Amino acid sequence: MPVIEHSITINRPVGEVFRFVADFRNDPQWQADVQKIFQTETPTRVGVMLTETRSTRVLNWRLDLNVDVVEFQMNKAIHLKGVLGQFPVQATYIFESARGATQLKQTFDIRMGFLFSLFSPLMTGVMRRRTTTTLEKLKGLLESRAES
Repeated sequence: MPVIEHSITINRPVGEVFRFVADFRNDPQWQADVQKIFQTETPTRVGVMLTETRSTRVLNWRLDLNVDVVEFQMNKAIHLKGVLGQFPVQATYIFESARGATQLKQTFDIRMGFLFSLFSPLMTGVMRRRTTTTLEKLKGLLESRAES
């Protein structure tokens, strides 16, 4: 069962980073594989459903995301629960203030089940690369906005 974690420090205040990440309509700006987004309502809060059509694949499984927001703590945490492709997933964003910067930790806990456990290393590799790439892009995007 892959658990993918990645942390990054973004040189922007926690409130700014949180607002940007919590507005899922911004996802295509920092997640290149997001093709289409549907969110049941805005602003984001507990109970909101999010569906993202994504181009990322593992074997022949497209890793679309269909989740509910199950925890929403302003400037602290967003917890999502649902499915990634065909696999149950829990995703968490943790935001911590660090001297004017933000420490952002993203975690994906993917439940592949016994029959698919052989593909766990492949899924882990794809999701680890995706997570690292997207968080680096988020950092670059938010820090470059501050410089303009």
